[in-house]
Amino acid sequence: IASENTDYQWSAPCKVTARNAGDVFAGFTINRGGQDGIELYDPVFTSTGLIGLVTEIAPFYSKVTTLLSTDVDIGVVTAESKALGVIENDIEYAEQGLCVMSYVGKDSGIKKGEAVVTSGSAFFPEGILVGTVEEIINDENGLSVHVIIRPFENVFDVTDVFVVTQFDGQGELVD
Repeated sequence: IASENTDYQWSAPCKVTARNAGDVFAGFTINRGGQDGIELYDPVFTSTGLIGLVTEIAPFYSKVTTLLSTDVDIGVVTAESKALGVIENDIEYAEQGLCVMSYVGKDSGIKKGEAVVTSGSAFFPEGILVGTVEEIINDENGLSVHVIIRPFENVFDVTDVFVVTQFDGQGELVD
């Protein structure tokens, strides 16, 4: 990820020091914080891909909300079919370690097994691996589908992460 994105500035490696008690979305605490250049809403990665974002900060630690959480919406796109959508999770799938991509047109051409990456926003840089399409479910409205995504990284088992403290476009509102 670092070699392909020279505009990224990274934190020092971070260790997961605690799991947030009672968090079914696998939130955790890392051993780096504000004194390490980490700021609120910085994206969090492993060498495999996106894990979540920093949602609480202290001088020497940070709390991370994972991409499984219903509190985190992530704009995404599929690599092959270029189907756009938003990860908006629900607890049922999150407990299985899966994400739900919504707002995908039924004629999008999305396929099982396709890679899903970030589409780019003020919080998440473009093109970061998220996961693969595991299932496509027709929505009740008949106009769209919900896409079940298996993240590339099992957030329940992650022990080491990095925080991107700066990237081109960070904090900018998208028109």
